[in-house]
Amino acid sequence: MLQAILRNGDERLTWLELVRAGYFTHADLQTVEALASLQLGYDACFENGRLDGERARQFCAYVSCLDPKDPPPLWPSELA
Repeated sequence: MLQAILRNGDERLTWLELVRAGYFTHADLQTVEALASLQLGYDACFENGRLDGERARQFCAYVSCLDPKDPPPLWPSELA
């Protein structure tokens, strides 16, 4: 799916726009919370419209450590 998003030039779409474009669907509130958290994290990687390498590295490290079988009890978007 990521390859299709990149191939189509849709990497800057929000998760909701990606859903509307038909890349995937969200089935429940937990999925929506996870996608919103990822969107906030992705957006935080940019400063003044430019990608900040250190922020992007930290975000990738955070996402990489998530266990889909044991998601966090509270998503960052719920704290915002």
